[in-house]
Amino acid sequence: MPRYFARVELHDADSDDYDLLRKAMKEEGFSHCIKLKSGETKKLPTGYFVATLTEESVSEVAKGVKVRADDTGCRNEIVVSESVGSSTFLSKSCN
Repeated sequence: MPRYFARVELHDADSDDYDLLRKAMKEEGFSHCIKLKSGETKKLPTGYFVATLTEESVSEVAKGVKVRADDTGCRNEIVVSESVGSSTFLSKSCN
């Protein structure tokens, strides 16, 4: 199954706007946390999300992310990419 990373920047946003975005992205199948090969689960930086989705093109995924970003009411910019691998240096654990 393809793994997607999404980066959403909300303009003139506060922490409540990003909380709303995280909840909306969860409904879209995205998480703000990533499970590492070590088994640890780490928090991604603000505005970054990851999902493993089936049968969707990167374009379809991006459209869904854009809808969720727009739902916050903030002007926004998004980037969505399909990943075949990644490397991370993250320090915050997910609760």
